[in-house]
Amino acid sequence: MSDSILLPKIIADLEWPIARELLQTKYDLSIDETEKLFCAKYTHDSHLWSNGSDEQKLVLTQNRGAIYEKTPPYRLVCLPFYKFWNYNESHASTGTWTSFTEKLDGSFFKVYYFENEWHVSSNSRIDIKQYREKYLRSGKTNEQLWQEASVAAGLDYSKLNPRYAYF
Repeated sequence: MSDSILLPKIIADLEWPIARELLQTKYDLSIDETEKLFCAKYTHDSHLWSNGSDEQKLVLTQNRGAIYEKTPPYRLVCLPFYKFWNYNESHASTGTWTSFTEKLDGSFFKVYYFENEWHVSSNSRIDIKQYREKYLRSGKTNEQLWQEASVAAGLDYSKLNPRYAYF
């Protein structure tokens, strides 16, 4: 699957500052970064969804919070779901619907293995320890919300496969 992901191919020969600028300007991606990783996320109301090239639209679709190493060759570390559109949205898939699934809004966490340890990120942030304005009403960080949910679910990291990412 990672061979079909365009982003690393597009920036493979670029140093990180130049690569980041290209991703933000040409592809309208939001970038969150740490020392070793970056998270690329589409902009929901980007003009590229309507006016962009096929390549730009594919890069946006493939980067719904994807996490990559921050040095060339920009190895993919965690790939969540591709962007999809709701039934009533203008960019939604068309065709004969034989089945559908209800999608509920909420917090989205990614659990992935990097440098011999498990990490948890949100869909747009690598570091979930910081307070975000979006969640001020709860008075908790995403990390606190994750801890509560993982304890309630009885999550045992030793049973997870390091080759997989979990959502």
